[in-house]
Amino acid sequence: MKKKLLSLVLLLATLSLLAQKVIVNPAYEVKRSSIYDVDKIELTETETRVHVRGTIIPGWHMRFRKNDFLKDYKTGKEYIIIKIENHKFNERILIPESGTKTVVLVFPPLDKGVKKIDFKHAVYGISLEKQRNNKPKEVPKYVNQWIEKELNKVTISPIKDFNSKDFFNSKKAKLIGYIKEYDKRLKFNTGIIYQKNNVTREDYPIVVQVYEDGRFEAEIPLIHPETNYIKINKSAINYYLEPGQTLAIILDYEDFRNNVISRMARSTRYTFKKTIFKGPLAKINNHLNNFKVKDFDYRTFNEKFKTLSIDDFRKEQDATLRANLELLNSYVKNNNVNHKTKEVLENILRIDYATLLFDFVRKSDNEAKKNKLYANLRTPITDNYYDFLKDIDFNNKALLVPNRFSIFVNRFEFSKPMSVYPNRKFMRIEPEITLDKYLETHKIKLTENDKKLREVKNQRFTSYEEYQKFQKKFSKPYQEALVAYNTKYIQPLLDKQKVNITENTMEKWRLRDSVVKNTFHLERNLVQDLTKIRALNFDIKRTDSENARKYWNVLKTNISNAFLISQGERIVNKKFPVDEQITQKVVEKTSNENLALKAKTTKLPKGKATAIFNDIIKSHKGKILFVDFWATTCAPCVSSIKKMKEIRKEYKNNVDVDFVFITVENQSPERRYMSFVKDQKLENTYRIPVDNFNYLRQLFKFNGIPKYVVIAKNGEVINDDYKMYEFTRTVDDIIKNYK
Repeated sequence: MKKKLLSLVLLLATLSLLAQKVIVNPAYEVKRSSIYDVDKIELTETETRVHVRGTIIPGWHMRFRKNDFLKDYKTGKEYIIIKIENHKFNERILIPESGTKTVVLVFPPLDKGVKKIDFKHAVYGISLEKQRNNKPKEVPKYVNQWIEKELNKVTISPIKDFNSKDFFNSKKAKLIGYIKEYDKRLKFNTGIIYQKNNVTREDYPIVVQVYEDGRFEAEIPLIHPETNYIKINKSAINYYLEPGQTLAIILDYEDFRNNVISRMARSTRYTFKKTIFKGPLAKINNHLNNFKVKDFDYRTFNEKFKTLSIDDFRKEQDATLRANLELLNSYVKNNNVNHKTKEVLENILRIDYATLLFDFVRKSDNEAKKNKLYANLRTPITDNYYDFLKDIDFNNKALLVPNRFSIFVNRFEFSKPMSVYPNRKFMRIEPEITLDKYLETHKIKLTENDKKLREVKNQRFTSYEEYQKFQKKFSKPYQEALVAYNTKYIQPLLDKQKVNITENTMEKWRLRDSVVKNTFHLERNLVQDLTKIRALNFDIKRTDSENARKYWNVLKTNISNAFLISQGERIVNKKFPVDEQITQKVVEKTSNENLALKAKTTKLPKGKATAIFNDIIKSHKGKILFVDFWATTCAPCVSSIKKMKEIRKEYKNNVDVDFVFITVENQSPERRYMSFVKDQKLENTYRIPVDNFNYLRQLFKFNGIPKYVVIAKNGEVINDDYKMYEFTRTVDDIIKNYK
């Protein structure tokens, strides 16, 4: 009897083993998650047990939900989770000190014949037949051949040093590369380079197309050698590139996953460890990627300026700079770094140091405006504070190479000492006839209310909107007469004051040149001249062609660098094209000259970006559209939308005007987005994928937001750099000219 019982037990055990299949370290096609790994799968006739290992920061947590699933790779059939062993759904499962935690998830049994499964949207193509192969991922042979072919197309050598006559050069550069383990299921097919012209302050964001096989490429409009970064799937990959050159970058998706964990920890910036550079610029890129100093802690900076005196902060940063320069000298000595590379690395250190010192003053000044006690206790800032600028060679073109030069020069040109302006000279306005005489001539009868309102003297308005509300209290005939009078007799006189900008603006530069010499104790330099080109577009935007050119002809006599002058010439011609100047002289003989010029629109170029944009606005064509590119995480964007809330109400159901709001998924989290849209009663809102938003950045040339664009009724562009704060003042003219 015992023998029979033992045989039965062995038979049942054998049948149980036959009915169970275990796959340890199953192979997979692509892993999107930076946290989860599937270490083991147990298949039985009654259930599927998946051993999921979570790797994350100790003390953090992971959780699983009732709608988690496995999916048949071939048929798409989903198997919804049944339970979590020893845990509950939505429970915060803490990660121990080891940094890993394995949890067993139980799913229904899989159908016969299933060979591959997906684990929710974390791991795709998990094999039920093969184990994981830990061999290093190789670049396919055809990809290497493509890279070599592209690199061989370059016919010029990199510049030997930054004193080269070819430093300023407008030849396009090219960035190419390959992402190991890339798969379209990773949910991205573009990257973006926030390209800019630091001489003119123009943005040229460039979409980097990522192909299905993992290759990527982009042409980049450079004007000089520079460091920058390519943003792909929330990760930034730094590089150095020169005009006319091609750089190849081999990336590993494992670095992308590790970067996610690093960002979650808010630790130091993660350095891609498996990046390979190819091409003539590979060596300098390797050094720029390998040399590291401790990142500045910006989280404590916002409190530090309240507790440290200006002198103590300066001493702290001086010590940090000295230590970083010692690290650099040691790195250069031990790694056979050439002078060109060292110059870039040293300028990065000095620029970051100087920017922090400028920022300390800026934050201190802002706090003093809000906090009287702080203002009374803080140490006054003297001219001696700025002597750190003497250690920077402002005539060295290499200063322009680091990407963060754009921040440094911004802080320099808008620093407190440089914020000096001349006393503006206004001529006395003496119209040909008075308003009363005009009303009398045109037989405009005033109501009693009109008379009372006109008796209000020295009325002050805090905004143009407030002024408009006051004007609307007058009778309709009076309002129309006032507009006609101002247009004919007042505006031409005001225009004369605005257009002749040369004297006032040149005086501004004389004052700032004096600051550079007497406060900063610097000789005349390249960066000083560059700031004048950076301000040129702003300086001429409220004048006409003749006066803009008159001003530019005076300004450029004080600029010695030929390339800077060529960039300034381009900005003036862009604002006032030569063919438009000729047209203007012809139409000035007619009464409709302003309308003829103002009603000009621009067609959007054919391509993917325009197709994406047209798909968004197609249901709104037939109206003038004020398009707002924004995000819930952008404070100025949110502030502008809130300020416009009442104005949007006034234009609700307007036959000529509508508002369109476009945001991007990763900068406007869905719950926060929905709440804000509801609170602000926004209509025509679009929350689009990152890839699509990247194309719109490139189409309308903007790196930062908010960005406003005005679109005509036929879908063409009226203004691709609109200022929303001017809406109330300009909307009527826009409607009139583009109706």
